Amino acid sequence: MKKFFTFEGIDGSGKEAQLLAFVHALKNGCTYFKGNKHGPMWLTREPTKLTWYGEEICRLLKTEHVSAEDATKLFVADRIEHTKKHIVPELKRNNVLSSRYDLSTLAFQMAQGADFDELYALHNYGKRDGARIPDITFVLDLPPKVALQRIDKRGDKREYFEKDSFQEKVAKAQRFCIDKLRALDGRTIVVVNANQTIPEVTDELLRKAAPHL
Repeated sequence: MKKFFTFEGIDGSGKEAQLLAFVHALKNGCTYFKGNKHGPMWLTREPTKLTWYGEEICRLLKTEHVSAEDATKLFVADRIEHTKKHIVPELKRNNVLSSRYDLSTLAFQMAQGADFDELYALHNYGKRDGARIPDITFVLDLPPKVALQRIDKRGDKREYFEKDSFQEKVAKAQRFCIDKLRALDGRTIVVVNANQTIPEVTDELLRKAAPHL
Protein backbone atom coordinates (compact mmCIF):
# COMPACT_ATOMS: atom_id res chain seq x y z
CA MET A 1 0.00 0.00 0.00
CA LYS A 2 1.32 3.42 -0.99
CA LYS A 3 1.00 6.65 1.01
CA PHE A 4 -1.84 9.15 1.12
CA PHE A 5 -0.80 12.82 1.37
CA THR A 6 -3.22 15.72 1.79
CA PHE A 7 -2.62 19.45 1.43
CA GLU A 8 -4.79 21.76 3.48
CA GLY A 9 -5.11 25.47 4.22
CA ILE A 10 -7.52 28.35 3.83
CA ASP A 11 -8.33 29.62 0.35
CA GLY A 12 -5.35 31.37 -1.24
CA SER A 13 -2.72 29.60 0.88
CA GLY A 14 -0.99 27.93 -2.07
CA LYS A 15 -2.04 24.30 -1.70
CA GLU A 16 -1.87 23.35 -5.37
CA ALA A 17 1.51 25.02 -5.95
CA GLN A 18 3.05 23.22 -2.98
CA LEU A 19 1.46 19.90 -3.90
CA LEU A 20 3.10 20.12 -7.33
CA ALA A 21 6.43 21.14 -5.78
CA PHE A 22 6.22 18.10 -3.50
CA VAL A 23 5.52 15.82 -6.46
CA HIS A 24 8.57 17.24 -8.27
CA ALA A 25 10.75 16.60 -5.22
CA LEU A 26 9.48 13.04 -4.80
CA LYS A 27 10.32 12.33 -8.43
CA ASN A 28 13.61 14.18 -8.70
CA GLY A 29 14.92 14.49 -5.16
CA CYS A 30 15.84 17.59 -3.20
CA THR A 31 18.21 18.78 -0.49
CA TYR A 32 16.39 16.72 2.13
CA PHE A 33 15.70 13.37 0.44
CA LYS A 34 16.44 11.37 -2.70
CA GLY A 35 13.97 11.10 -5.55
CA ASN A 36 12.76 8.20 -7.69
CA LYS A 37 12.22 5.86 -4.74
CA HIS A 38 8.68 6.79 -3.75
CA GLY A 39 6.83 5.25 -6.69
CA PRO A 40 4.13 6.55 -9.05
CA MET A 41 1.66 9.23 -7.97
CA TRP A 42 -1.99 10.03 -8.53
CA LEU A 43 -3.17 13.61 -7.96
CA THR A 44 -6.67 14.66 -6.99
CA ARG A 45 -8.58 17.40 -5.20
CA GLU A 46 -11.76 18.08 -3.24
CA PRO A 47 -14.49 18.89 -3.80
CA THR A 48 -14.14 16.52 -6.73
CA LYS A 49 -15.69 16.43 -10.16
CA LEU A 50 -15.73 12.66 -9.94
CA THR A 51 -19.05 12.34 -8.09
CA TRP A 52 -22.49 13.90 -8.32
CA TYR A 53 -22.02 15.31 -4.82
CA GLY A 54 -18.78 17.02 -5.80
CA GLU A 55 -20.28 18.52 -8.93
CA GLU A 56 -23.22 19.83 -6.94
CA ILE A 57 -21.12 21.45 -4.20
CA CYS A 58 -18.89 23.08 -6.84
CA ARG A 59 -22.01 24.54 -8.46
CA LEU A 60 -23.46 25.78 -5.17
CA LEU A 61 -20.20 27.39 -4.02
CA LYS A 62 -20.49 29.83 -6.91
CA THR A 63 -23.74 31.08 -5.39
CA GLU A 64 -24.86 31.99 -1.88
CA HIS A 65 -27.67 29.46 -1.85
CA VAL A 66 -26.24 26.64 0.24
CA SER A 67 -26.93 26.01 3.91
CA ALA A 68 -24.22 24.83 6.27
CA GLU A 69 -26.09 21.55 6.81
CA ASP A 70 -26.49 20.86 3.09
CA ALA A 71 -22.86 21.77 2.42
CA THR A 72 -21.67 19.36 5.13
CA LYS A 73 -23.72 16.49 3.69
CA LEU A 74 -22.41 17.12 0.18
CA PHE A 75 -18.76 17.51 1.20
CA VAL A 76 -18.77 14.34 3.28
CA ALA A 77 -20.71 12.29 0.70
CA ASP A 78 -18.29 13.43 -2.01
CA ARG A 79 -15.33 12.49 0.19
CA ILE A 80 -16.60 9.03 1.08
CA GLU A 81 -17.40 8.15 -2.54
CA HIS A 82 -14.09 9.67 -3.65
CA THR A 83 -12.27 7.57 -1.06
CA LYS A 84 -14.05 4.30 -1.77
CA LYS A 85 -14.10 4.42 -5.57
CA HIS A 86 -10.87 6.29 -6.32
CA ILE A 87 -8.42 6.86 -3.45
CA VAL A 88 -8.40 3.35 -1.98
CA PRO A 89 -8.07 1.60 -5.37
CA GLU A 90 -5.33 4.03 -6.45
CA LEU A 91 -3.37 3.42 -3.24
CA LYS A 92 -2.82 -0.19 -4.32
CA ARG A 93 -0.45 1.05 -7.02
CA ASN A 94 0.11 4.81 -6.56
CA ASN A 95 0.85 7.33 -3.86
CA VAL A 96 -2.17 9.63 -3.70
CA LEU A 97 -1.90 13.40 -3.18
CA SER A 98 -5.04 15.45 -2.63
CA SER A 99 -5.55 19.19 -2.50
CA ARG A 100 -8.02 19.37 0.41
CA TYR A 101 -9.53 16.48 2.30
CA ASP A 102 -11.19 16.10 5.70
CA LEU A 103 -9.50 18.96 7.58
CA SER A 104 -11.08 21.46 5.20
CA THR A 105 -14.60 20.28 5.92
CA LEU A 106 -13.99 20.13 9.67
CA ALA A 107 -12.63 23.68 9.78
CA PHE A 108 -15.06 25.26 7.30
CA GLN A 109 -18.15 23.72 8.87
CA MET A 110 -17.01 24.47 12.42
CA ALA A 111 -16.63 28.09 11.32
CA GLN A 112 -20.36 27.96 10.57
CA GLY A 113 -21.22 26.58 13.99
CA ALA A 114 -21.03 22.81 13.45
CA ASP A 115 -19.81 20.55 16.25
CA PHE A 116 -16.40 18.93 15.78
CA ASP A 117 -17.36 15.55 17.26
CA GLU A 118 -20.44 15.28 15.04
CA LEU A 119 -18.44 16.17 11.94
CA TYR A 120 -15.73 13.68 12.86
CA ALA A 121 -18.29 10.90 13.37
CA LEU A 122 -19.84 11.52 9.94
CA HIS A 123 -16.57 10.46 8.29
CA ASN A 124 -16.70 6.86 9.60
CA TYR A 125 -12.92 6.63 9.55
CA GLY A 126 -11.52 3.16 8.89
CA LYS A 127 -14.85 1.66 7.84
CA ARG A 128 -15.69 0.30 4.39
CA ASP A 129 -17.94 3.26 3.64
CA GLY A 130 -15.84 5.88 5.34
CA ALA A 131 -13.01 8.35 4.94
CA ARG A 132 -9.33 7.47 5.28
CA ILE A 133 -6.87 9.02 7.72
CA PRO A 134 -4.05 10.53 5.61
CA ASP A 135 -0.50 9.33 6.18
CA ILE A 136 0.66 12.96 6.19
CA THR A 137 -1.41 16.14 6.17
CA PHE A 138 0.41 19.31 5.17
CA VAL A 139 -1.24 22.52 6.39
CA LEU A 140 -0.27 25.77 4.64
CA ASP A 141 -0.67 28.31 7.43
CA LEU A 142 -1.36 31.84 6.19
CA PRO A 143 -3.05 34.93 7.70
CA PRO A 144 -6.52 35.25 6.13
CA LYS A 145 -5.96 38.86 5.01
CA VAL A 146 -2.85 37.82 3.07
CA ALA A 147 -4.69 34.85 1.55
CA LEU A 148 -7.58 37.01 0.32
CA GLN A 149 -5.15 39.58 -1.09
CA ARG A 150 -3.61 36.78 -3.14
CA ILE A 151 -7.01 35.70 -4.42
CA ASP A 152 -7.87 39.27 -5.44
CA LYS A 153 -4.47 39.73 -7.06
CA ARG A 154 -5.09 36.66 -9.21
CA GLY A 155 -8.26 38.30 -10.44
CA ASP A 156 -10.38 35.36 -9.33
CA LYS A 157 -13.99 35.94 -8.38
CA ARG A 158 -14.46 35.17 -4.69
CA GLU A 159 -16.63 32.16 -3.96
CA TYR A 160 -19.25 31.82 -1.21
CA PHE A 161 -16.76 31.15 1.61
CA GLU A 162 -14.10 33.66 0.52
CA LYS A 163 -14.93 36.56 2.83
CA ASP A 164 -12.63 38.23 5.35
CA SER A 165 -14.62 37.56 8.52
CA PHE A 166 -15.41 33.99 7.56
CA GLN A 167 -11.84 33.12 6.67
CA GLU A 168 -10.74 34.38 10.08
CA LYS A 169 -13.16 31.91 11.66
CA VAL A 170 -11.89 29.11 9.41
CA ALA A 171 -8.27 29.81 10.37
CA LYS A 172 -9.17 29.66 14.06
CA ALA A 173 -11.17 26.45 13.58
CA GLN A 174 -8.32 24.93 11.59
CA ARG A 175 -5.90 25.42 14.50
CA PHE A 176 -8.41 23.81 16.86
CA CYS A 177 -8.93 20.85 14.51
CA ILE A 178 -5.21 20.21 14.14
CA ASP A 179 -4.86 19.75 17.92
CA LYS A 180 -8.01 17.60 18.12
CA LEU A 181 -7.02 15.30 15.26
CA ARG A 182 -3.53 14.76 16.63
CA ALA A 183 -5.05 13.80 19.98
CA LEU A 184 -7.89 11.66 18.60
CA ASP A 185 -6.21 9.48 16.01
CA GLY A 186 -2.54 10.38 16.27
CA ARG A 187 -2.30 11.54 12.70
CA THR A 188 0.78 13.23 11.30
CA ILE A 189 0.08 16.90 10.56
CA VAL A 190 2.89 19.10 9.27
CA VAL A 191 2.21 22.84 9.58
CA VAL A 192 4.13 25.06 7.17
CA ASN A 193 4.43 28.85 7.29
CA ALA A 194 2.92 29.92 3.96
CA ASN A 195 3.57 33.62 4.55
CA GLN A 196 6.88 33.43 2.67
CA THR A 197 7.98 33.37 -0.95
CA ILE A 198 6.93 30.24 -2.84
CA PRO A 199 10.50 28.79 -2.84
CA GLU A 200 10.81 29.42 0.90
CA VAL A 201 7.49 27.70 1.58
CA THR A 202 8.56 24.74 -0.56
CA ASP A 203 11.88 24.47 1.25
CA GLU A 204 10.21 24.43 4.67
CA LEU A 205 7.62 21.88 3.52
CA LEU A 206 10.26 19.50 2.12
CA ARG A 207 12.49 19.86 5.18
CA LYS A 208 9.61 19.08 7.54
CA ALA A 209 8.34 16.25 5.33
CA ALA A 210 11.68 14.41 5.15
CA PRO A 211 11.53 12.69 8.58
CA HIS A 212 8.13 11.19 7.73
CA LEU A 213 9.02 9.69 4.35
